[in-house]
Amino acid sequence: MDLVKQGMDLRTYLCVKNIPCRYTKKELKDEINRNHKGRYSALDIIEDKKEPKKMTNMGYFFIDFKNPLFVVDFYNEYQGKTWELHNSDKKVGVYYGRNPKKECPPINKLDANLVSELH
Repeated sequence: MDLVKQGMDLRTYLCVKNIPCRYTKKELKDEINRNHKGRYSALDIIEDKKEPKKMTNMGYFFIDFKNPLFVVDFYNEYQGKTWELHNSDKKVGVYYGRNPKKECPPINKLDANLVSELH
């Protein structure tokens, strides 16, 4: 977090783990929006495909913040804490994730790189 505060780490995409599977998408969004509404550009909650009727999650989600400093506030609020709903003992784990939308080069650049390697 010190590197973020110093402006040396500009990553904004996080993976948040250890969510109780009973949390619904709405409950998670309400929880996050309580203190971070308007601070993130994307919140991708991974749903459990095996239980479509129960609307449960897979135990983790991804969040992309608009500013690296928002990561510090989020980390300080959630890292190592337990979730309020559903009486869970699970401790939140906040990690940097790889954002496929930002970190993958455009397809035309990929193709150009492959072509240059072939010649």
